[in-house]
Amino acid sequence: MITKRRGRSTTSGLLAATVVGSGLALLSNLALFWREVVSAAAFGIGLDLDTFILASLLPIFLSGLFANSIAPALIPALAQHRKSEGADGARRLLTAVHVRIVPASLLLCLALWSSAELLLPILCQNCGPGRLAKATNLFQLLVPLCAIQLSSAVWKAALTLEGNLVLVTISPAFAPLIGVALISSPLGSLGVDILAWSLLLGAMVEWLVLASVARHTHTPVRPPSPVPLGSIARNYGTLLLAATCTTSVWLIDSSMASGLAAGSVAALTFGGKIVTFGVGIAGIGISQAVMPVAVELAAHNHWWRMRHLILRYSLILGCGSCTATVVLMTASEEITRLLYERGAFGEKATQTVAAVQFALAAQIPFHVLGVLFVRMLSVLQENRKVLVIAALGTVLNIGLNLVLMPRWGVVGIAAATSVMFAATCVASGWCLRARMEHLLATAP
Repeated sequence: MITKRRGRSTTSGLLAATVVGSGLALLSNLALFWREVVSAAAFGIGLDLDTFILASLLPIFLSGLFANSIAPALIPALAQHRKSEGADGARRLLTAVHVRIVPASLLLCLALWSSAELLLPILCQNCGPGRLAKATNLFQLLVPLCAIQLSSAVWKAALTLEGNLVLVTISPAFAPLIGVALISSPLGSLGVDILAWSLLLGAMVEWLVLASVARHTHTPVRPPSPVPLGSIARNYGTLLLAATCTTSVWLIDSSMASGLAAGSVAALTFGGKIVTFGVGIAGIGISQAVMPVAVELAAHNHWWRMRHLILRYSLILGCGSCTATVVLMTASEEITRLLYERGAFGEKATQTVAAVQFALAAQIPFHVLGVLFVRMLSVLQENRKVLVIAALGTVLNIGLNLVLMPRWGVVGIAAATSVMFAATCVASGWCLRARMEHLLATAP
């Protein structure tokens, strides 16, 4: 049972926990951003970088999709097993999940590698034979990311349960730091191939570090009898489908942009980096600080306190994200010039990327609040509503792309994405409000 004193202490420390988690995420994302700046100077926004981005779309999409959906499904189950069956129960569950996930992910990698020549023409519109062959080779090189990052996500779930959030938060910095080192070295003369090798090498280093640390507290234990995984599989499946709809926005946008002028895919990528940077930091803060407390409050039916938690963080995140949006939209061209305009990245590229960044910046308040609302809906076991909203958002995004792209090009794609996130945020907020009102009305 949560005591009143403990509840006050927990909620009063939430802001500090969010700041710490977001600060660590900031360091990790700065490494990622540094790599993008170095890449912009080395490769500009030409066909070579477009080819790499298109080749990496599906491996990065699938690896992030499977990895990011496992924690919300696995962490509550691990906590429950540790509470009911002790530390060995949590280890048995972790082992059971791992021995099923790894073979499945390896089979997925084999299927992707084998079907590369069928998939790449769909993603790479208007690509000539030489460019398509280059994209196919890069795609096959990056396919193992799916298995490596999914296994890393399982180890991250175990470390999160133990409170080792520092390593969980900073480990994504390994790949971009390796990328910066390789691009800046004589190996940078290999061209965009070095970006693919850096992603693969960074993922392997991250897995080795996470596995080495996690095994000290979660040494694999062979399950003496079958471990029930039905509830985890159902939750993971629902979250996976919802994440597929949400994260496929980037895949769809980049694929549609490949049919526009050369450099459009790269412009969309660079224009979205700051937006992704800010939203990612806020999302990590919500996941690591707010969501665990919300889970605890929901488990004890403290609905009024949960309502207060949601309202407080909606206000904090709304004010902060609106301020960031105004700054980014006002100074979009100056920020782009300061960050990217050097080497192969010229004035024309600056103007294009700044326009894309301006259009994408409008999504920031809606995207950040949408992350909060979706996390709370998941806590309340409303994952089916999350799935429906995400699916409708994907349909809306495609429709808006088709309407705006012919007139405004890649900037129209960016504007369509911002409108989509605004719509899904409103829908998620409405569903969360309705659910909370029902729980408050029926509370004893």
